[in-house]
Amino acid sequence: MESGKGISSGDDNNSGSPAELLQQLSHPQSAGGERHHFNIKNYMVMKKIFVSAMIGLLLLNGTTFGGEPAPVPVATPGLNFVFKVIFKRPKTDCQSGFGICLITSIYWGENQTGGAGDYVPADITLNERNQLIVKVKAESLTKYDGGSALPYFRDKSSITIPDPYPLPEETCKALKAKPPLTIKPGSYPVTFDDGIYTVIFQL
Repeated sequence: MESGKGISSGDDNNSGSPAELLQQLSHPQSAGGERHHFNIKNYMVMKKIFVSAMIGLLLLNGTTFGGEPAPVPVATPGLNFVFKVIFKRPKTDCQSGFGICLITSIYWGENQTGGAGDYVPADITLNERNQLIVKVKAESLTKYDGGSALPYFRDKSSITIPDPYPLPEETCKALKAKPPLTIKPGSYPVTFDDGIYTVIFQL
């Protein structure tokens, strides 16, 4: 039998990379008519690589061998909270005048909406200097209570709080702070930037 024909079953030295072996399968003859031969073990290695690549592509496309889509991980809902500000005096049970009252809604799952006009959504943080930083949007102040609180902020460098206000326990928990914390009567600086008013309360 001629050594240049067919598939050799012995361990000869005609090995090569998978790409070269694939080229030999696709083009058994060179341009000059000379035939290539390859090692059967290399052929099996190339076959395994090809099968592994196909399996990887199927898994990346989220498809199993049964044709069913692979399950998509579902995010587990967590405990969240929303800060709401009512710019009324605590002395009047947060019903009239200008002051500050806070509501902290703690919930499980997705963000809750609603109550537009009854309160002002706020971004509230407590820094290491025991300063309560309250940020509210000018747009929200316009919608809140017919815009009654907006004149206390617009073109102002400070706001005046007439009554002491102890932060609710839920607010302290959300801020990871130990109660009691109290907003004292006094004037507090206000800044305005990019449609947001920021007030810093020194507790």
